[in-house]
Amino acid sequence: MQAMASTENADRIVDSIEQSFSRLFVLVRGNLREAAAMIDPDLQPAGWSVLRYVVRHPPAQSGAIVAATGMDKTAVSRQLKELRARGLVDAEHDAADGRVLLFTPTEEAERRVALVLEMWTGRFRSLLSTWEPADLETFSDLLERFVEDSPIPGGPRTS
Repeated sequence: MQAMASTENADRIVDSIEQSFSRLFVLVRGNLREAAAMIDPDLQPAGWSVLRYVVRHPPAQSGAIVAATGMDKTAVSRQLKELRARGLVDAEHDAADGRVLLFTPTEEAERRVALVLEMWTGRFRSLLSTWEPADLETFSDLLERFVEDSPIPGGPRTS
């Protein structure tokens, strides 16, 4: 009987975690839309994800962006083309392999991304300001562990 109660409790906890992640994903989608709009009112959320990667990992190859974002190659290519047209990324051929394009952020893109990240950092600081330092550290460690051990096939490992 004890094993059944433990199984029911574990199922309840896992269900609660799944529901929390579902609510979190809604919040994340909203934040991605907001971030994209802060960069450019017509930029799609996928464009924000691509731009953020390029800003953090210049010069970036499209294959690395695909791997990091979990987006397909066609979508990344479309977003890079859009970002170039908006003057947010530059592209140069790789000196070692002229067939490969390397993408770097423009100064304007770096400035805009920094503003978005500053806003997000402020929100996180405000949200977490009442948490105990030990709770913050535990949350950070557990979240990082969850992401690293992600059960999602093909899920991104870096951003």
